[in-house]
Amino acid sequence: MRLITTLTHDQQRAKIYRHEDEYIVRFYDHATYLEEADYFTGDWHDAKGTAEIQIGLRKVVAVA
Repeated sequence: MRLITTLTHDQQRAKIYRHEDEYIVRFYDHATYLEEADYFTGDWHDAKGTAEIQIGLRKVVAVA
C-alpha cells in the first residue's frame, strides 16, 4: 500500500492510499485514526472528492 496524498483542514485529515486496483481513504480527527471510517473505491476522483467533503474542504452541492 502506497500513500498518494494527504489532505488537511483544521484538525481533520484524510490520507489516500493506493493498493493494487483500489484507493483507500483513511480519516483522522485530531491525529486519532478513525478506522471505522475507511472508504474504499476504484476511482481516484471518487476517493479525492469523498476525502475533501468529509474533512470540510468542499461542500456538498445538492442537484434538484
